[in-house]
Amino acid sequence: MANCSQINNTTILGTSAVTYDGPPLPCTGVNTCDNLNTILAKFDAIICDITDDINIIREDVTNITEEVMIITEDIENIYNQLEICCPNCDFTGTANELPLCNFTGEANQLPDPTTTTTSSTSTSTSTSTSTSTSTSTSTTTTSTTLPPTTTTTTSFIPPPLCNSVEVYPPIFNPGTYHVVDYINCAGVFQELIIPDGGVMVTICAQSIVADNNNGVTNPLFTLCSV
Repeated sequence: MANCSQINNTTILGTSAVTYDGPPLPCTGVNTCDNLNTILAKFDAIICDITDDINIIREDVTNITEEVMIITEDIENIYNQLEICCPNCDFTGTANELPLCNFTGEANQLPDPTTTTTSSTSTSTSTSTSTSTSTSTSTTTTSTTLPPTTTTTTSFIPPPLCNSVEVYPPIFNPGTYHVVDYINCAGVFQELIIPDGGVMVTICAQSIVADNNNGVTNPLFTLCSV
């Protein structure tokens, strides 16, 4: 037992008069001879620290969940772009070689209609015959010219592939806004703002430009059109 200062053992004057006479407690910082007020203050500080840590962990879990949703949407968009570029590729090559698609542009841009023009050049045939006698010489020339021909072929371009995207209001961050910039199915830039307390909105988008890392989901099998 610790040798603390002696107090009246029959009458407790206040919490400051109650002291701890056990060994030091390293996890809480309580020391021998600390009074009750000091002990409670140390306990309160530890509980506050634990509460702050729990809140940080909850926020991290929320952010990780939203990141997983965004990654899932990006993967789906990549598959959709590959299907537009090369829907049926007859590819013969080595195992580590990728097929090439003849398209240059942005990831959310469809190839423009292509026009192929084939022209044939003129062909001229000349035949010359000479006959010589003692009195005269004759020359005959035959020329044939074919008219140029032009063939125009326009390839069919399918309509843009658009997805239904669900945009939710802030759930874990009260008082904030969700801002989503996207290209709609008509190819027009749009911006959607949903405040805390708002309702979920479904949009039809070719691509998501920016979504401030919040509240956007792209459900499976939800194609949409203009």
